[in-house]
Amino acid sequence: MEEIFDIERIVFLIRKSKAEGSSLSEEEQRELDLWVAQSPELRAKVVAKGNDVSNWVPEIRSQLRLDTYIKETEHDAVNRIFSEVGLRRPVTFYVWISRNWYLAAACIIVFVSITAIVFNNINNKKTDNTIISAVDPLTDTLQNNAVLTLKGGRKVYLQSVGADTLHESGTLISKQGNSVVYNPGAEGEKVFNELRTPRSSQYTILLPDSTKVFLNANSVLKFPTRFEPNLRSVKLEGEAFFEVKPNSRSPFYVNTGDTRVQVLGTKFNISAYNIDDVVATLTEGSVKVSYRHEEKMLKPGQQSFLNNGNLDIQEANLSKTLAWMDGRFFFDNESIGPIMESLSRWYDVRVEYEGDPVLDKYTGSFKRSMSLEKVLTFLERNGGVQFKFNTAERKVTVTRSK
Repeated sequence: MEEIFDIERIVFLIRKSKAEGSSLSEEEQRELDLWVAQSPELRAKVVAKGNDVSNWVPEIRSQLRLDTYIKETEHDAVNRIFSEVGLRRPVTFYVWISRNWYLAAACIIVFVSITAIVFNNINNKKTDNTIISAVDPLTDTLQNNAVLTLKGGRKVYLQSVGADTLHESGTLISKQGNSVVYNPGAEGEKVFNELRTPRSSQYTILLPDSTKVFLNANSVLKFPTRFEPNLRSVKLEGEAFFEVKPNSRSPFYVNTGDTRVQVLGTKFNISAYNIDDVVATLTEGSVKVSYRHEEKMLKPGQQSFLNNGNLDIQEANLSKTLAWMDGRFFFDNESIGPIMESLSRWYDVRVEYEGDPVLDKYTGSFKRSMSLEKVLTFLERNGGVQFKFNTAERKVTVTRSK
């Protein structure tokens, strides 16, 4: 079984595991264990050096002849570095670096099994253990863009708004960085506003009660410009993470379809791109989830979901659920359908399927800043699927590989 990992994520986990006074969560430990299981050879070397990333730097620096490396092709340089440190080069290896990053890249390259992505191909056919890796340029493609709809349907495109303050029925609305902030006055009419994020975008809003909401791509949040003294209620379509301001006299409600989440003050994520598949995940505090005539209480680390029309609870994979908050994708034993839904939503492309269905499932994690072309290449190289990308029509056609 093959896995796909992001190098920076694994380096972070190793450092965190060794930091004084710090420890990995169960999900983080699972991620690290999955990586370790991929390469006993690399594991032995890392363990011998105490698993401390910094221990690798002097060795790589002493082995690396900078003037030679600059003249080499990236392919040859990778081969030489692996040879000098005594590691077996994986079957397939891709590196995208600029010369300005040669030293950092040299240190990173050693962690070949950590690098970007190792996908899990779990069909019944025998496959080669090919590790596909990438050190991608740190070009952030994340768009901090959103459209705010005010009373009367007036639309404000926040990307083009400066530091001006808007007035809406006694409430001051200001843009602060990549956030929009609501400050209700002492008096004023309660009207409803709407914040909408297009595909490829995320945005943050501070509601009138100081509740902070992180809105994922292709999502809509409807809310009042001021809350009632004993009731705070919003409506969500899409996905958002809430940090609710505590107020024991005024419960906070998030409504999406037939599902309702009630809290007093807590942190949780709601995914509601499909109203028949709403998932609420609690990270801190407690919440009550209602679906039609059912009610469930969640504890931190749990999530509610709909199962054949019933409300159920399970332990959450927080790394997967909250990956979007860190600008990442995280797939855990996923079929190609849900993967393509996520890619379609982020990269703003249409997806069509031709021929027999793709049976493979995949596990992996990578940055959203990676280009769609590279993501599709990684999937293809892992077997089981092929893609045709029509740039002009922004359409991806998915077929089962033969």
